[in-house]
Amino acid sequence: MRSAAVLSRDGAHRAAVSLGGDPARGLQQLIARLSLEPGVRDLHWHLDDTSLDAERETVAA
Repeated sequence: MRSAAVLSRDGAHRAAVSLGGDPARGLQQLIARLSLEPGVRDLHWHLDDTSLDAERETVAA
C-alpha cells in the first residue's frame, strides 16, 4: 500500500512525500525526523488518501 503526504505551511517550504506501508506510521517517523531539524517549529500535514482509493479499486478488480 502507498499513500502520499503533503507537509506545508503558509509562506514556508512544502514537501510531498510518498510512503509505502502504513501511512500513519510512516508519517509519524517523518514528522519525528523533521522536528529534529534546526528552525523547524510548526508542522502541518494533510494525508491524501486518493491514491489509496485508486489502489484499493485496482486490487478489488
